[in-house]
Amino acid sequence: MANPGEYDISEILIHHIDHIDAQLELLKSIVYPNSRFSEALKSKQGGNFISFLQQYDSTINSRSSAPKMSDSIKSFPVEFLDQLATAVVIIDDLFNWILVARTQLQTVNDNTLDLDIRWNNNLAIHVCKVFVALTKLCLFFHYFPSCRIIVLMIEHYDKLKNQRLTRPLPELIRFMTNVTSSPFESIKMTLKPLSHKLSTLVSLIGPFMIQIFGPWPIVNWQQYMIFDRPVQTIESTLPSLHQMILINLPTLWETTVKLPYFHLVCQIRICQI
Repeated sequence: MANPGEYDISEILIHHIDHIDAQLELLKSIVYPNSRFSEALKSKQGGNFISFLQQYDSTINSRSSAPKMSDSIKSFPVEFLDQLATAVVIIDDLFNWILVARTQLQTVNDNTLDLDIRWNNNLAIHVCKVFVALTKLCLFFHYFPSCRIIVLMIEHYDKLKNQRLTRPLPELIRFMTNVTSSPFESIKMTLKPLSHKLSTLVSLIGPFMIQIFGPWPIVNWQQYMIFDRPVQTIESTLPSLHQMILINLPTLWETTVKLPYFHLVCQIRICQI
């Protein structure tokens, strides 16, 4: 079995990203604000149901006497349980990916000098892809708080409880509570050292990104043409920085967009504390 930080772990995480996107689409259909389940939660009965789940969770954490679920509250989500059982499996799978990705990024950071896409491009791009997917998942759970409600329901319904979890339920509940209130709360301490390396990478590729996406693009595309390319003097055995950016443009663009938001949310959280 591969150890955290090994190349194989990054490969496995990256190969799961397409599967994660498909899972998110399915989960989104269940927890989207206009879905039947989300609309039901907005009703008066749904409000009472949410209040009970939150009260129960609070009493469990404080080790006080837990409230009992009334029959009317118990029957509220019965028609959605098949869908919610699917959602539990997906949430658990995504949570497990997040934990592995978080550990992998932390280990890579501890054993890497910097993320240079010229001499260290494979590692740098792997880190960017995992970082982008990780922040995307945290933002998804933050913007769809019904996911937390589903997790809080597991303890109360056998159909949900019978779904085998890869992680203990209290750990999953704690993560969902944190990510719902602050999307990067559970990963900020792990990713903060790595974010400095990513910031250095973004500052390196930023000027060329501005040339590509600015109001008046000023890139000389002729030098990247297959035919009639002007003769160039090769000054280094390393690949061209601009070429590496273009080859990995979607990943680097998403990294450039998500990194400042990660910094901003963490700073806001620190100010609130």
